[in-house]
Amino acid sequence: SALDIADATLTIAERVHSGAEHRGVYHLAAPDSTNWHGFAESIFEMSRKAGGPTAKAHPIPASQYPTPAKRPSNSRLNGGKLERDFGVKLPSWRDSTSACVTRLLNERTSS
Repeated sequence: SALDIADATLTIAERVHSGAEHRGVYHLAAPDSTNWHGFAESIFEMSRKAGGPTAKAHPIPASQYPTPAKRPSNSRLNGGKLERDFGVKLPSWRDSTSACVTRLLNERTSS
């Protein structure tokens, strides 16, 4: 979630400011993975359990999704280097998604 990215960015900035000198490419990614269908289904299930709107997502192979860019069949990122060098590890995408869905539903009902 954007909140997880902001928290991680602040932690990294604090470590760099206090003298950490690391260079290279770092991936900021949750330690677990899913695909777009699994992500959508999880969102709808979380929303349903909280009394919010829901829908049914139908899986399709990535090869059938029209996109101008060619996509790799496996694009999972590994955040191990970021954790090792800066002590930053994102929570599970399920935990972050659940918090986000709850926050959105609460904003929806309080408006």
